[in-house]
This record gives sequence, structure tokens and C-alpha cells, in this order.
Amino acid sequence: MSEQGYTPSIIISRGEQVRVWDRATLAAEGIASIELMQRAVGAVVQRFVLDYPPASHKRVDVLIGPGDNGGDGAGVAGALAMLGYSVRAYRYGAGAGSADLEQMWTRLGAGGNVACFRDDAYATAQGVHVVVDALFGVGTSRPLEGDYAKTVAAMNGGTVPVVSIDVPSGQSIDGRHPDWPNVHATHTYTFGAIKYSALLSDTGPAWGTPVVLDIGLIDPGRVPELRGADDPTILTPTELGNQLSPRRRFTHKGTWGHVLVMAGSRGHAGAALLAGTGAYRAGAGLVTFYVPSDIESILQVGLPEAMTIADPGAGHLCELLDIAPYDSVVIGPGLGKHLDTAAVLRDLFEVIGETPLVIDADALNLLSLDRRLSAKLPPNAVLTPHPGEFARLVGRELAGGARLAALQKYVAGLGEPNAVVVLKDQYTVLAKAERRAKELDGVQAINFYYGNPGMGTGGMGDVLSGVIGAQLARGLSTWDAARLGVYLHARAGDSAARVLGERALLAGDLAKYLGHP
Repeated sequence: MSEQGYTPSIIISRGEQVRVWDRATLAAEGIASIELMQRAVGAVVQRFVLDYPPASHKRVDVLIGPGDNGGDGAGVAGALAMLGYSVRAYRYGAGAGSADLEQMWTRLGAGGNVACFRDDAYATAQGVHVVVDALFGVGTSRPLEGDYAKTVAAMNGGTVPVVSIDVPSGQSIDGRHPDWPNVHATHTYTFGAIKYSALLSDTGPAWGTPVVLDIGLIDPGRVPELRGADDPTILTPTELGNQLSPRRRFTHKGTWGHVLVMAGSRGHAGAALLAGTGAYRAGAGLVTFYVPSDIESILQVGLPEAMTIADPGAGHLCELLDIAPYDSVVIGPGLGKHLDTAAVLRDLFEVIGETPLVIDADALNLLSLDRRLSAKLPPNAVLTPHPGEFARLVGRELAGGARLAALQKYVAGLGEPNAVVVLKDQYTVLAKAERRAKELDGVQAINFYYGNPGMGTGGMGDVLSGVIGAQLARGLSTWDAARLGVYLHARAGDSAARVLGERALLAGDLAKYLGHP
């Protein structure tokens, strides 16, 4: 999450990026580094008071490391004491620290309202309500050892909430060292932009709830060296541009495209229904279901706005219909893996041509069972696997940075510049192939700001496939349709959760909230 209205699209994966951004801000605004640190302190304290009000979290211990992260901690300790918290500050590291840390530490001691200790062996004391972790920031380049490792273990072994400043201490923000000991925070208040390790399945949990704070760094667009060619970006409304504009007047159902949903099997009619509902709710002009004959009536009743065509097979699809009338095709939700259905998928690949195609659920499983079929992938395909389906596609289970590296390699290996893979997870990652130096390479965008844990229920992916199919049917490119679809789907999940709560959220509820703010 981030502060209200603050949604930068950049991701920080290297400590040098932070230093470059800080220096650019100092130069552009003509300020000293201590002033930027004071801004960071103010942002942390403002958020801290919201999450841990003094009435219920009076006693705070702040652990201060030897660098600028420690300087942030010293400033936070003093500011919290002025607001009425009972604060103890523990300074780590022998000898002098960074210049800004020393200045902040001197001010803290002079204030006289914080108990200050030079202690390298902190153990959470009884009665403490919150621990603030300001030991190490983005510059961590080796695993913690000695008293630092013991302190981290003490924090992780306790029951007291921990707030990390910028990064959970001990974690490498490039995500390459998930085995390094690091703080497991309750909240992490990070500066300027989210850090890459917060987005990965093996290092992200240590962040607890990550909150991106605006500390007045200059627009990253003014610092071109911040973003490398291979760096992923964050999905934001700004990145989507005019794709979110209102519908034009003097348009009709034909203007907004006709989606064909090839889905469902005996016992899995609901998946087809959710995909079709997602397509209609996301703006499709027309939706047609192509389903096994024995579930057709369920679709007619469940979504009377849609048309239905019954496959002659009972229980599963066994023939391919004429797809010429349709502007996009969604195949897979609840489809099953019957041999007849696998043949339908192969036939579809042969005849679909330039018509855009969303491949989801069992269609992905069929694709993973026939590797030769991947070589025949249609040019305008969007694949929407969850981690288990992706593992079957690439042939092995992966997590964290290794999974995203495999995703980049997989999408480049598809050989289709327009192909897009939407890897659904806590933070959904979108990847496409981009031609560089006569070769295809994968580039990525990540959905960080939107969505919630309540969306971890059956059928959510079926709705998403329909949402993306609707964007393709109205003429968006595969990349734009996938990005807009993921954004609309996640925002709908957040809108539904605000009304129903995360625990009660169902996929059908989410579909009803598509289009809500």
C-alpha cells in the first residue's frame, strides 16, 4: 500500500538507485542530506501514529544502526518522545557512524526525554508495545552476524510488533538472498518507492504490511538513470493513460466487441459463468458461451444477457465451432482435460489467426501436457497462470526472484512479440517479450498497489480471464488489455472488500463491483 494518492511506478532493486535519487533531489532542491532525513522522519512518525496510537502503544524501543538508517531511527525516537511516547533508544556499532546519524544522535541525547543506550545485545523487554527497527537499510550486502543476528532473532522470537524503517534489517533488496537472517516486521515504512524484495514470495513476507511513504523525492522521470532497461515497473493508473476514459457517445454493443467464452464441463459450469460475467461487467458489448450441452441451461439462467451455443458433447467440449464472428476468445475456465478437449485446443490454435485469445486454467494445463503446442501459440495470446499452473508450464516449482526470472525467460521463449503472461499471485506480475538486439527478452510490470488477500478464493481467475477478454474484444493490444484487466480486477476486489470484508469475499461479488471506484 501507499499513502493516499502516492503511487510511483518505479521499483527499487539496488542500493545505488536510492543514492542516485537522493543526490538528484538534494541537487534539484538545494538542500542538505540532513533535511531529507528529517522529511523521512516526519513521514515515518505521521504513519506510526496512525498504526500505533500512543493510547495503546505507549512504550517504544528504537534500535539504531551505524548508518543513515540509524539516523532515521534516532530522529523517529526523538519525535515520538515529543508526542508523548515513552521511548528508549539503543545505539549499535562501535565508533562513529554516518555524519547524519551522529547529528541526529547528538540531538536525541540533548533532548533529555529519551533513554539512550549503547547496547549491542538488545533483547525485547517486558512491557514494550512496539519495536522500531532502524539497524540497516537498502545497503545490506552481506548476511548479519554476531550481535546483529542475535538482536534480529530476539525481535523475531517475540510477540511485540516490529516496525522496520525502509527495509527489514538484514534483507538484500535485490531479492537474491532469501536465506539471509532478517527482521520479520509487522509493518515496513519504505521511502519513495517499493523495494523489489517486498514483491517476492520468499522475501516479501518479512515486510509484513509494506507502506510506501512520500518524502518529497523528485519525480523519478527526472532521473533517467534510476530505471534500467530490464527493471520492472509498477502498474498505476497513470501508466494506463486514456484506457480508463469514459465510453464515447453514439456507440453500441458492436462497438465494444464480442467475446466468445469456451469453458465449462460437467460439475464446472460456474467457472464459465464467472468468466462470462467478468467479460460483460468489464465492458464487452456481447458475450457468447460455447459449452457442453448438458450445462447450457445453467449458463442461460445464470447470465441471461449472454448467448449460448451447445457443443454436441456431453460433459466436455469435443468440437470446434466457427470463431470468425468473435472479436476475442477466452478458453479454459472449468474446461477439463479430456482428450477431445485437447484436440479442440489444438484446432483452435490452427485457425484463430490474429484474433486475440486468453488462455486460462485447464487450457494452460493442456498446454503444459503438450509442449509442441507452445510452438504453435497464436500471435495475440494472453496466458493467465497461477503459480501452480506456471510451474507445470516450465516444468518445476519456483519461488521469489527465481520464479520471476523463469517468467522472463518463458515469455521470451514463446517467440511471439505480442504474447503476454499474467502470473497471478499476491502481487500479480505481467510479462511480455520485447525485441532487443534481434532477440526477444522479457519485460515485466507488477500490480502492487491494488488487490487484497480476500481475493484468494476459487473463481477469481475465471473472472479475470473474462475481464481481459473484454479489453481485447474492444481492440486493445494484448499488453494494454492485460494491464487494464489486472488493474480493473484488483480495484473491484478492493471495492468489494470494503463493503463485504475480505473474509466474506467471493468471485461473484468481485464481478459485481467491476467499474466501482
